[in-house]
Amino acid sequence: MGLFDKLKRSVMSDEKTKKSKNLIISAFIVAVITLALILLLTWILPIVNYNSAVALLIEGRYEEAIEAFEAMDGFRDSEYRIRVARNSMSNYPVISGAQRHAVGVQSDGTVVAVGTNLRGGLDVDDWTDIVAVAVGTYHTIGLRRDGTVVAVGSGRWGDMHVVDVSDWTDIIAIDTGIEHTIGLRYDGTVVAVGVFGMHEVGLDSWTDIISIAAGSRHTVGLRRDGTVVAAGSFPRTLDVGDWTDIIAVSAGYYQTVGLKSDGTVIAVGYNEYGLLRVEGWTDIIAIAAGGTHTVGLRSDGTVVAVGSNWKYNQLNVGDWSDIIAIYAGFSFTMGLRNDGTVVATGRHNVRNWYDIGRRRQ
Repeated sequence: MGLFDKLKRSVMSDEKTKKSKNLIISAFIVAVITLALILLLTWILPIVNYNSAVALLIEGRYEEAIEAFEAMDGFRDSEYRIRVARNSMSNYPVISGAQRHAVGVQSDGTVVAVGTNLRGGLDVDDWTDIVAVAVGTYHTIGLRRDGTVVAVGSGRWGDMHVVDVSDWTDIIAIDTGIEHTIGLRYDGTVVAVGVFGMHEVGLDSWTDIISIAAGSRHTVGLRRDGTVVAAGSFPRTLDVGDWTDIIAVSAGYYQTVGLKSDGTVIAVGYNEYGLLRVEGWTDIIAIAAGGTHTVGLRSDGTVVAVGSNWKYNQLNVGDWSDIIAIYAGFSFTMGLRNDGTVVATGRHNVRNWYDIGRRRQ
C-alpha cells in the first residue's frame, strides 16, 4: 500500500470517527432535550399549573380553581384542593339573618339589609367587594374577596369584641353565633373572637378544617377527611365524634346538622321541637340549622323543613321551587332563587331583594 492510500484511509477513518462523535453528540443533545421536555411536562409544568390553581383558590375564583385542579388528574393534593374550593363556595352564604335583621350580597359585591338597626348592624351601605355575609344578634360581618373581613354592630351588651376582625387575613369562610364570630383560614385553621372565642373553646388547636359553622353557643368544624369537630357550652350539640363521610355542616340554636355524601342528613342536639327529625330526608344538597327548626335543600330545588312552626310559620316552605341556597334563622327561613330573588317565611320582608348571589368570575 502506497503512502497516498495510507493517507486516504487515515482521512476516511478520521471522518468516520468525527461522524460517530457528531452522532453521539447529537444523540446526547436529543436525549437531553427529550429529558428536559419530559421533566417540563411531568414535573415543572404541573407545578406551575398547580401554583396557578392555588393562586386562583386564594383569590376566591373557585370555579376556575376547580377546573384547573381537575385537569391535574390527582397531582399532589389537587383532589383535596377541589374539595376545599367546593366547600369554600358553599361557605359563601349570600343571605343571612338574625331575629332583628337580615342581609344579602348583591352580584356587584354590595350588601342590602332590612330590619331594626339597634346597634348599627345594618350599617353596610359602604361595603364593597363582599362575597359572603353572616349575621349575629346585633352585628353583621362580611367577607371580602381578598380574604379580609369587615364588621359592624356590637355584642348584646354593646361590647365590641365580637366585631374585632380587622386584622384577619387569608379568610375563606365566616360565620357568627349570638356572641362570637369565627373565620376559616385558607390553611385550614380557625380564628374566633367573642364570648366563645378561640382559647375558651379550643379552636386554636383545630387543623385540616374545610368548613365551619357557628351555633348559638357552639362552633363546628368539618375536616378534610369528612369527620367533624365541635366545641362550646351545649353538650348535646357537640356529640359529633362518630360522624363520618360528612360534606357540609350547619349549627343552630339547639342543634348541629351534618350532610352526608349520599344526600342523607344527620343531626344531634335538643329535640324538644322535633328539629332533629331529619332521618327520612334524601337527595339533600344543602342544610341550614335555625333557632327551633332545620331546613334542607333538595337537588330539584325544593325545600323541606322540620321543627317548630309557632308564631312565624318558618316551616311554610312546601311550595318553594327553583331554590339554590337556603338560610334558617331563629324565627324565619330564607331561600335564594336561581334568578337572584329571595323568598322568605317568618320575620323579615325581603320581597324587594333582587340580583342576590356571588359574583361569577
